Amino acid sequence: RTPFNLVPCNRQLEVAMTRFLDHAADVAAFAKNQGPQCLRIDALTAEGRRSLYAADFLIRRTNGGYLLAETKGRRDPDVAGKARAAVEWCTAASTSQVKWEYL
Repeated sequence: RTPFNLVPCNRQLEVAMTRFLDHAADVAAFAKNQGPQCLRIDALTAEGRRSLYAADFLIRRTNGGYLLAETKGRRDPDVAGKARAAVEWCTAASTSQVKWEYL
């Protein structure tokens, strides 16, 4: 369900997510959020410094909604700040016709 012939995964958890998304009934399409076209969101680190955060996947659901999805297979002190920034981005990007959610 990805428009690309390869999905660049850098962890086994991302490979598993790709396989899941490829067979999920409620997923119309997905892409790995990577490369020069990558969506980057301003976030704050646990120490309060500005950083750029890129969620792992962009997903279009069969119901017309979109997901910004993150896979985390390790502890990361910056997860809370990244999640807050992603939720805020989804709220700002959503309209009455298009809904974005963070997963």
